Amino acid sequence: MKLVQRPFTESKIRDVIETVLSFMDVLDNDSDGLHLLCGIVVQPSGMKFLKTERKIVSEVHSRFDYVGVGDSSLLRYLAPLLTQRPRYKAEQACYLGIYLTLQAKRYVDGCGGETDGIILKKNGSSTVFSSPYPIEQALLKMEFLLGRVATFFFEDIPESEFNDHLRRFTESLQSQRPDFHRNRF
Repeated sequence: MKLVQRPFTESKIRDVIETVLSFMDVLDNDSDGLHLLCGIVVQPSGMKFLKTERKIVSEVHSRFDYVGVGDSSLLRYLAPLLTQRPRYKAEQACYLGIYLTLQAKRYVDGCGGETDGIILKKNGSSTVFSSPYPIEQALLKMEFLLGRVATFFFEDIPESEFNDHLRRFTESLQSQRPDFHRNRF
């Protein structure tokens, strides 16, 4: 970017990304390739969300995207299910991203490693969610309790036993919700 004439624009930054990738010959023969999500904020002109696959740079037009997992039926199922609301606050969207990443690491071959989430704000500042283990554990607890309720929904058990599992799930949601809305992780 030091070689780019100011003022910076989203287009100039995209051109730099494309130029840098075009000189990376290792990407021509790398079967895994390089996959990036690039959030660009330029004051006051705006924001862009880009995705790279090897040397190709394209703009993301949806509310979210993911890289590195290929065409995952798991993410194609979960992402629309969990992102039906038209607008989430940035932190809420990051929690959903952490959950989707956690599921990919659990169920998509070859996915793993540490998870980092970064919220890039319009003013250029950022919030980093590095190694969000407490968030993952809270989400896994809710998932476990939901699974129990779903299982017992179909079983022929006494109504009181089903209601007990439903109560535990509901109480867990009620106790965890303030933490997620106040970013206490």
